[in-house]
Amino acid sequence: MMPIFGAINEGFSALHQRQFPYAIGVLERVLAEDPGNPTIMTYLSHACAGVGDTEGAILDLERLVEVAPDNLDARLRLAGLLRLHGLDHDALEHLEEAVGLDSRHLSARMALAYLLEDLGRKKGGGAAWEVLLSRTPTEDVRVRAEEALKRLAE
Repeated sequence: MMPIFGAINEGFSALHQRQFPYAIGVLERVLAEDPGNPTIMTYLSHACAGVGDTEGAILDLERLVEVAPDNLDARLRLAGLLRLHGLDHDALEHLEEAVGLDSRHLSARMALAYLLEDLGRKKGGGAAWEVLLSRTPTEDVRVRAEEALKRLAE
């Protein structure tokens, strides 16, 4: 097998060219040689999602979060995929962790607010939207927060 750096580049290139099955093969071989490599886990999750294997992408992201618990982007992607599979309570854990990692991260706060609202947690959802409203960086976010607060008040 080629040196690991060359294999990483080959896998990333295949991923970039949307050759997902080939990328998966290369990246899985690299991961076997370097099992804790968070970069490879990230690329592999993208490749799995590219072929529609969201369960594989979830597994890769779960492993990534185990070895790199402060990886906010991995937690957000994982939460999104978990929600697609109806695993909202599992997604909640990762969104709460993401907000804990960066309380100013707009996407994490919005995803958490929507999830809390979807779970019927009016108090938590309202509080999450209130925080977004108090930190409104854009008109779009302000409008979404105000609409959500109105829904929650009903």
